[in-house]
Amino acid sequence: MSTTGPAPQRRMRADARRNYERLLAAAATVFAEHGVDASLEDIARRAGVANGTLYGHFPTRQALLEALLRDRMDALTATARDLLDHPSPHEALVIWARAAMAHTTTYRGLVTALMRSIEDESSELHAACRAVLVGGEQLLTRAQAAGTVREDATAADLYAMINAVAWAGEQTTPAQGERLLTFSIDGLHPPAAGSTRLDRCTWRANALDVLMPLSGAILAAGNLASSKGVRRCVLWSSTTPSPPGCGSRRSAIPNRPRTRRWSGSRPPR
Repeated sequence: MSTTGPAPQRRMRADARRNYERLLAAAATVFAEHGVDASLEDIARRAGVANGTLYGHFPTRQALLEALLRDRMDALTATARDLLDHPSPHEALVIWARAAMAHTTTYRGLVTALMRSIEDESSELHAACRAVLVGGEQLLTRAQAAGTVREDATAADLYAMINAVAWAGEQTTPAQGERLLTFSIDGLHPPAAGSTRLDRCTWRANALDVLMPLSGAILAAGNLASSKGVRRCVLWSSTTPSPPGCGSRRSAIPNRPRTRRWSGSRPPR
């Protein structure tokens, strides 16, 4: 990814442009080391400019992030457009979801900034986040038309699911994040009446490993807490029968205490 980004609308002097580029390069380094909540003064110091110069180019942290991430977010939106021609609507959605999660984990803490910006129209990141969301919605609609995604899933569910899984991945490991995304995407499949999945034994045997980080993500994500799309991916129905050979839900998780289910956005106190 280029760290330069397009220049602001007004034409800059050569020295101003150099400062602009140095600030973006320094921000990429500092955010990679310390996350998006890193000190802006540290970024100015790394770039060798005064704090006033930094705020002159980027009045807010969101403005700096928007300039730094512009190329990545434009590429993610373009990827969604290109995937509309993919022969498999479901595979196209999966490819995009993985690309979207990779984007949200570019820097530690970025997922939180993106979640806030999608709801905050005053944020410099809002327009770019909305464009990404629209791209994902088009792929979701196409997969639903093909019958590979449940009809009640919405673009908001998809966005919440990806961000919640990305947040959980930050708290665990990238490999765990990928695993959680696989489970979550699987939860978007339309429910088939009377059918069971053979891999549910493995799911239940590792239920706490999956449920705990995802549940924590949902509760910590604030505006994502009410998303049905996320909850569907981490809670199984109490009426779902176990596949042959799996036994009861209690025996599927040996030597582990039973986990209480809850239907709301927060666990019981």
